[in-house]
Amino acid sequence: MKIGVMVYSLDSMAGAAKLAVYQSREMALMGHHVDVWAVEYDPDRCYPDLIKDVHGLHVHSLRRPGETVRDSGGMAQYLQELWKYYRDQRELAAAMPGDYDVVNPHGNAIHWGAAAYKWQHPIPAVWMCNDFWPMTSHNYPTSSLPGELKKIAKQALVTPFDQLDRAATRAMDEIAVLSERPRSQMAEHYGVSPVIVRAGIDSEKFAPTPGVGPGRGESIRARYGFSDHTFLLLTVCLLMPRRRIEDALQAIRMLADDGLDVAYLLAGRTDHTPEYTQFIHDEVTRLHLNDRVKFAGEISESSLIDCYHACDAFVWPADENQSWGLACMEAMAAGRPILVSRANGVAEALTDGQTALLFAARAPQQIASAVQRLLSDTALRRSIAANGQQLVHNYYSWRSNAEAMLTLLEKAIVRHHAVYPASSTLQPQGITNAQK
Repeated sequence: MKIGVMVYSLDSMAGAAKLAVYQSREMALMGHHVDVWAVEYDPDRCYPDLIKDVHGLHVHSLRRPGETVRDSGGMAQYLQELWKYYRDQRELAAAMPGDYDVVNPHGNAIHWGAAAYKWQHPIPAVWMCNDFWPMTSHNYPTSSLPGELKKIAKQALVTPFDQLDRAATRAMDEIAVLSERPRSQMAEHYGVSPVIVRAGIDSEKFAPTPGVGPGRGESIRARYGFSDHTFLLLTVCLLMPRRRIEDALQAIRMLADDGLDVAYLLAGRTDHTPEYTQFIHDEVTRLHLNDRVKFAGEISESSLIDCYHACDAFVWPADENQSWGLACMEAMAAGRPILVSRANGVAEALTDGQTALLFAARAPQQIASAVQRLLSDTALRRSIAANGQQLVHNYYSWRSNAEAMLTLLEKAIVRHHAVYPASSTLQPQGITNAQK
């Protein structure tokens, strides 16, 4: 099978990029020809060791990443960003050859480009939609008349993009999501029926190395000044509001006030949402946690593994807008107990008290209570870690993830060719030639 994978940005080591790269790599290792097409690609930062020297896997891009223009909230800039996404994806679709058996867009809004490609070539498209995050939707509650008027104005101005978004979604032959909540959201918003395809994990990569033991994380503790006796919590993520890091910080403050020796390490990019990053730094200062909370920033994959082995538990306080959490599964593979908000998608795969400790979203007191349980019950801590490690080892692999995606790709190809003869020219409904 010749597969054209489409991704907007492969600019760093982050969850969406990791999913696209690992899945593409696995499909290539299974004997398929996989071309990954990205608007932006940084070959030095985006998992170079996973991409190089894999027969049948090739990465193409329009450009290297440039400076990102952050949304200041202004209407003109918002519309400019929408137009940029549309233009970039049209350009990406135009650069791709027309001889693929199927195209497989990965990420939010990249299906615009896949639809543009499909409308030019009689080829099916299967969208891996990581999160429900429609760029043109403004169905959020407002508490003031100016806010309501702004929402109405935005809805009117983005109507052409909204029509494109809905037409592009309907043009997808299959849609995959990571968990139940985005599946129901997609069904309600677009009237489609997505399929859940869980992310994979490289269990062996993150598992403790025989003979090395816990010493693998010693360098991390030494680097950030954490003693061997400190109970270290870890979160790995790209900082953004839906991660709810402030809840973990408040829990750390509560635990410290109870006299417990706890600390918190945050690893991952901090430049995605500067306002939120500044808010988190301000919270650390306000809560007097500068000696207990450290920021590792974006780190290499090898340092990431060391971080997992350095921590005593992994905490994932993300809210209902978070559809999954690859880092949770990596921490489980590393043999660490995890604390997870019930609201986000990864909690669907976990059992409270067995493979994780679950807590309500936006509930710092419950995070603190969960940490206290682990601190006071060594047997519970060990059983959760062991059960979690066994879970990911038995049921979550990139091979099983790739097999599930290939099943969807093959299904789309069979159904597509049954409906559209090879000589047919597809045209989207609701989009004029001028809009195209």
